[in-house]
Amino acid sequence: MTHDDWMRTLARHVERVRSAHPSDDLAIVFDIDGTIVDVRHLVVHVLLSYDREHGTDLFRGVTVSDVLHHEALVDEILSGFSIPEAVRSDVRAWYVEHVRDPDAVAASHRPYQGVLGVIRWFQLQPHTHVALNTGRPESMRALTLDSLNALGALHRVSFEPDLLFMNEGADPDVPSSKVDGLRRIRLAGYRVVAVIDNEPALLRTMADADETGEILFLHADTIFASRRDPPPSIVSGSRYGLPGLVDEAEVGRRVTLVWHGVNDEHNLRQFLASEITWAELDVRRDPIGRLVLRHDSFVESPWARDEPVLSLR
Repeated sequence: MTHDDWMRTLARHVERVRSAHPSDDLAIVFDIDGTIVDVRHLVVHVLLSYDREHGTDLFRGVTVSDVLHHEALVDEILSGFSIPEAVRSDVRAWYVEHVRDPDAVAASHRPYQGVLGVIRWFQLQPHTHVALNTGRPESMRALTLDSLNALGALHRVSFEPDLLFMNEGADPDVPSSKVDGLRRIRLAGYRVVAVIDNEPALLRTMADADETGEILFLHADTIFASRRDPPPSIVSGSRYGLPGLVDEAEVGRRVTLVWHGVNDEHNLRQFLASEITWAELDVRRDPIGRLVLRHDSFVESPWARDEPVLSLR
């Protein structure tokens, strides 16, 4: 299934539930690691931290594309590198010790492409909310909120503390925690309409516990540890995108178009001759102090004598 298909299935399901319950507060529930956050960056961060700390060169040039296994499968991850047997156990111990270190998690937070745009879209819909249901322990609440809100700021996405549901137990029983998280979301007054998670086993557990029959479960087909055998009712996709959420026929009604980068006379004339009514301008102060339209700053790209300049006025 393409990213458009699974996102379109999600959008249509939310629309159906909204039609049936027009005044209810709906919740689309996202997992964090492997669903919103690309945890491969954490793996790379921890591997490179070993080299930095020990003055070695074992992981030179490693990128996220080299990470093919779930972050918990340390032996499988390390099997992809030529690590001398004399230091392999030391590298393994370092990885296990640091892969859940809060500082490492915070430093390596990177979202999957498009996911924050999808979250922003749902947060803009009336009486529609995005909740987070994660296996992370409650002790990571502040770090999780700070890191996610720092990621979301550029997309105007904000994650609220009362919509973050974490593992409250001392024993990291993630499946039970996930089921309990959905229960707590409902008790908080929300109608859960969809759940997105990257672990097939957790989706099966939550689907088996769902007594409402109206939750759509979606598998984010990224990197996961459990077997890939979700029930047929679970929708799967690997990429996020707004095209799947917005019907092309409705774009003119629901989306306002903005002409990007009207910074010169040519683009200005094209914009004014178009039917688009909003434009984005990059306003800079030139070395003389005048306000002008220019994409690059004068520090990044010094001006030239023959450069045409369009003043803001």
